[in-house]
Amino acid sequence: MDSVSIFVLIERVGAESAKSAKLALLSEHAGDGDLKRVLEATYSPLKTYGIAQRPVGADPGRVGVAFDATTWSLLGQLERRELTGNGARTALAGEMARLDGLSAELLWRIVAKDLRAGFSANTTGKVFPGLLPEYPYMRCSLPKKSNLAKFDWAGGVFSQKKANGLFANVNLLDSGAVTLVSRSGGEFPVEAFAQLAAFVAGRFERGFQHHGELLVVEEGRILPREIGNGILNGVLQGGQFGPGQAPLYEAWDRIPLSAVVRKGSYAVPYRERLEAFDELLREADDDDPVRLIDTRICNSLKDAYAHYTELVAAG
Repeated sequence: MDSVSIFVLIERVGAESAKSAKLALLSEHAGDGDLKRVLEATYSPLKTYGIAQRPVGADPGRVGVAFDATTWSLLGQLERRELTGNGARTALAGEMARLDGLSAELLWRIVAKDLRAGFSANTTGKVFPGLLPEYPYMRCSLPKKSNLAKFDWAGGVFSQKKANGLFANVNLLDSGAVTLVSRSGGEFPVEAFAQLAAFVAGRFERGFQHHGELLVVEEGRILPREIGNGILNGVLQGGQFGPGQAPLYEAWDRIPLSAVVRKGSYAVPYRERLEAFDELLREADDDDPVRLIDTRICNSLKDAYAHYTELVAAG
């Protein structure tokens, strides 16, 4: 399908209220490579484009062309951050003006990571299995359902704080650009995180992705989860931090961007990764916007419970 036909299909899907009806409509076109490409470009958490504000224009019905090699080339340049800032916005506006109205609207929805049709990655995965990467993440288990007795306590077991924030990957691209991406692939406007981005760009190694949680500090105090995450979600939608508020990133790992691919892996043991990360942050000040998450090596379950009790008491 061309981009006009895909947009019409997306609008039909959006008009359906039942998830089963949406899935049925999309499944009728499960063999269409162009639709597959559009869904991957929109919903893959590995693809972000760095533009939060929509350019003026793109009125439906305007005469123009459908998606072609120029359109996909621009998306690639935005994804790789070969175009950023005003240059990126100008290039996107120019491409939207070149396209027909429906294709221009589709392009913006791809860049905004939302086709506005009432479905996202989960439905996409059902239509095109394996198309989108899935990120495993640590879940908690009650002691009686875990294998604590088999832990290598003599060798030391990592105990880390579970931060009450919003998970985010902070990427330092080979170009030196910094991006902040939520677990679902939503991109935070980097302008709202200028101090954090400058710290990462000035201190860390290019070509790495960092894993951690964003929190909000107000007047030197970390805000409760329900308040801080509400602020962060507002910023994700284009809002701003309030007076006296600033983001804090508590991180626990970093891996090369070359490993951030479907079925990718990074064989360096976690102890070595953590030590290298700690070295990068060793000279950081208490008021810097990035810190290593509270980590302790425990040689017994008693030590781990003591760390837990200490963290709970600290709030």
